[in-house]
Amino acid sequence: SGTDRVFAAFNLLKNKDDFQRYEEHLSSLHPNLEWETAHGREGQYLDLHLMIIDGKIESKVFTKSPPIYMPPNSCHDRAVYKGLYKGGGLRLRLNCSRDEDFDEAVELYSRAFVISGHKYQQAKSALMECKKINREDYLKKHFNKKNKKNRK
Repeated sequence: SGTDRVFAAFNLLKNKDDFQRYEEHLSSLHPNLEWETAHGREGQYLDLHLMIIDGKIESKVFTKSPPIYMPPNSCHDRAVYKGLYKGGGLRLRLNCSRDEDFDEAVELYSRAFVISGHKYQQAKSALMECKKINREDYLKKHFNKKNKKNRK
């Protein structure tokens, strides 16, 4: 049909009429966008699974299929692999608001590294290093840096 599909994952609208007005508003934004909307207490958006738990928005990693990584026998410098583990672990830490979801994601992604030829224990240990990061402090620090830069 030539339209792009965009997923409007989450809304906190109070009733069905509000939701219908929201859908009409989205449809009016651009003629080539087709919005897929859903309402409820949880949903997926990009690589996040968002949930409302005890009145608070929580998140965890959402993936349709396990990721594929560069195999360790490629011609990349060893530092690239260290960065690959660290970057993956940081993404999991920032996307998982609860520790149990982070642990579950580390298991899934450690296995994905194995499928790509990496050693399970090495991948899991490197990913678990990011559990030491305080998610809220990290987000505040980096969000504030970005806002200060944009204000200049």
